[in-house]
Amino acid sequence: MGGERGKGALYYNVLELFKKVIIKKEEQQWQKVNN
Repeated sequence: MGGERGKGALYYNVLELFKKVIIKKEEQQWQKVNN
């Protein structure tokens, strides 16, 4: 029924979201350092 594929897609989406959050935090850190 495509359960495994759905799980993979969900995992991928979570990973992408996590990366975006990490990048945002990194950018904020850099802004603090630069200013």
